[in-house]
Amino acid sequence: MSAFSIVYKKVPHHLLDLAKLPIREKFSNAASAMAKQIQDVQEEVRLKLEKFNARYKAATDKKRREKVIEEGDMVIAYLRKEKIIARSYNK
Repeated sequence: MSAFSIVYKKVPHHLLDLAKLPIREKFSNAASAMAKQIQDVQEEVRLKLEKFNARYKAATDKKRREKVIEEGDMVIAYLRKEKIIARSYNK
């Protein structure tokens, strides 16, 4: 097995498959600016979502009632079929 077939998981068919292609270091200024703009917009949207989610959580938590159950309290437990393992509970 050649190193090429190990890395790319196929046998090279042509001489060009084995040739190293030059790495292009320079990019288009317009493409770089557009990529930067997209990243900025995504970051801005993420921050706004986090802000609004925190606001929704605060509003919801105001209405939430804290449930305090202590040892010895009487509680009702509803057993649903999907929560019970098959053949582990019989009436």
